[in-house]
Amino acid sequence: METGRLDQCPSLTTGGCPDNAAARNTVAPARQAFDCRLAFPEQSGDPEQEYFADGMVEDIITALSRISGLFVIARNSSFIYKGRAVDIRQVGRELGVRYVLEGSVRKAANRLRITGQLIEADSGSHLWADRFDSALEEVFDLQDHVTAAVVSAIEPSLVKAEIRRAGHKPTENLQAYDWLLRALGEQQLLERENVDRAIAMARKALELDPRFGLAYAYLASWIQRRRMYGWMQDEESEATEGIKFAHQAVRLEPSDPIVLTEAAFALGHLNSDLATAIPWLDRAISLNPNSAFAFGKGATVRNFAGDYDTAERHSERALRLSPYDTVIHAFSKARGDSHLFRGQYEKAVHWLKRSRQENPLHASTHLHLASALAHSGAIEEARGSMKQLLQLRPMSSVSWQRSHRLFPEADYEQMLQGARLAGLPE
Repeated sequence: METGRLDQCPSLTTGGCPDNAAARNTVAPARQAFDCRLAFPEQSGDPEQEYFADGMVEDIITALSRISGLFVIARNSSFIYKGRAVDIRQVGRELGVRYVLEGSVRKAANRLRITGQLIEADSGSHLWADRFDSALEEVFDLQDHVTAAVVSAIEPSLVKAEIRRAGHKPTENLQAYDWLLRALGEQQLLERENVDRAIAMARKALELDPRFGLAYAYLASWIQRRRMYGWMQDEESEATEGIKFAHQAVRLEPSDPIVLTEAAFALGHLNSDLATAIPWLDRAISLNPNSAFAFGKGATVRNFAGDYDTAERHSERALRLSPYDTVIHAFSKARGDSHLFRGQYEKAVHWLKRSRQENPLHASTHLHLASALAHSGAIEEARGSMKQLLQLRPMSSVSWQRSHRLFPEADYEQMLQGARLAGLPE
C-alpha cells in the first residue's frame, strides 16, 4: 500500500521545550524535550475519513503525554502543520523542540497501516523508522505499539510500567469510537449547529457503548458550551443533564485526564461545584503534567474560585505547552480574567484583546474587555466592545449577567461597574 510522501503529511507536535538555549539547558536529562510532530494524514483517498486519521494521532499524542519522562506539545498546536510541506528544522525552531515524530495512516477495508519516523529537529537526522499493520478492530493495540516504539527510541531507560500506563482504550466498541471522532471534528467549528450535531453524534456513541466515559465527558462540556453561548432552550433541565453526564464520566474513567478536565469544566459552568471540579483538575494535571488542556481549562475554573494567581500560572503554562492551540482564546481569556478581577486593568486589556482576536465570537470576552477598557479610561473603545457583546448576546444586561455569575460576587460587581460605564443595560 502506498502511503505517500511523509514530508507532505499533516503534523502533530507531541513534545517540546522553549526555543532558546537557556531553556533547553534547564531540561533534566530524564525529561526529553520532545516534539512528536506526528504527521499522520489519512491516505486511503477518502476525504471523509480524515477525521479518523486526526483522531488516531490525537490518541497517540495523549498516550505519549502521559509518560512522565516526556515534555509534550499539545495536539492543537501541532496540527497547524497539517497539509503543509515544512522543514523539520523549522518545526523545531517554531515549537522549541528537539525531536519530531511524523508519519502517515492508511485505512483500507478492515486493515490499518501506520508508518512513523523519529527525527532530530536540529540536524534533520533520522533516529528511528518503522511500519505497523493490524486489523481495524485492533486499532487501540496498534496505537499502543506505536507509542511504545516511539518511547523506546527516545528514552530507552523508561520502564515498561510507564509504557503500559500510557496505553488506554477509550472503548471496546470501534463504531462508538468512530462516532466520537466525528463529533470532535464537528464541534471544532464552534457554530451552534455544529455543536448541536456533535452532541447528537456523542449520544449515538453512548447508545453503542453506554460505558464510554470520554463520550459522557465531552457531552457534558458541549452542553456547558450551549449555556455559555446563550443557546439553551431550557437551562434547568439541560444543565441538570450536563451535570449528570460529568459525574458519570468520572465514575467510569476516574484516571483519564481529558475526562477529568472536561467534566470539571462543565461543573464549573453548570452548577459552580468547585469543591468537586478543582480536585478533578488537580488529578488531571498529576496524571498528565503536559496537558495544555488541563492547565488552560483549569485556569478558567480557578478564576471562578477567585484563585487568580494560580489561574495566571496555569494559563501561562497552557500557552507554553500549546502556543497554536485551536482553543487558545480560552487560555488567553483566563489569563486576562486573572488580571481583570485583581484590578490589573492594563494587563487585562492586553490579554483580553488577544483572546478577542483569537476568537471574536466569544461573547464574555467582549464583556470583560469592555469593563477593563472602561476601568482604564478608554470609554469609547469600551463602548465598541460592548456593542460587539450585544450583537452576539442581545439578552445581556446587568441583571442577566448577575443571574449567570460564575466569579466571586464582590469581584464580579467591580467588573459590572466597568461594564455599566461601557454601556451594558440594566
